Amino acid sequence: MKTVHKGSPCEFVLVPFRDLDVCLVFWLDYYVCACIALGVSLSERYFFQASDHGKCVVERRFLGSAVNNHLCVYLSEAKLCNGETPHSFRVGLSNTLSILGCYPEEIAQYLGGGKVATWLSIMRVSGG
Repeated sequence: MKTVHKGSPCEFVLVPFRDLDVCLVFWLDYYVCACIALGVSLSERYFFQASDHGKCVVERRFLGSAVNNHLCVYLSEAKLCNGETPHSFRVGLSNTLSILGCYPEEIAQYLGGGKVATWLSIMRVSGG
């Protein structure tokens, strides 16, 4: 069992999504299979792991700030950086799922909260 934060384990369920391009379950399975193929054990470590400057896996969690920093570097190198954040990708995914014809309940469930009011709030703040 994995934990989301320090403290007691918190169980949660991920629901597969019909479009594999944005299906979290599909991509998490892909990640697990890649780790197995590379010989990286996930049983005694954090699920998402940090590396020592890209050279080897180290025993510390992969922080949200690291996600944001990596995103900025990758987008800057591709000359695509316009101030995006991991949260803006969440908003973008929400918009994409809406355009694909998903129901608000499906989008809310996929984004992790399961509450339509939260999804509507995200959409309202983003101007969607």
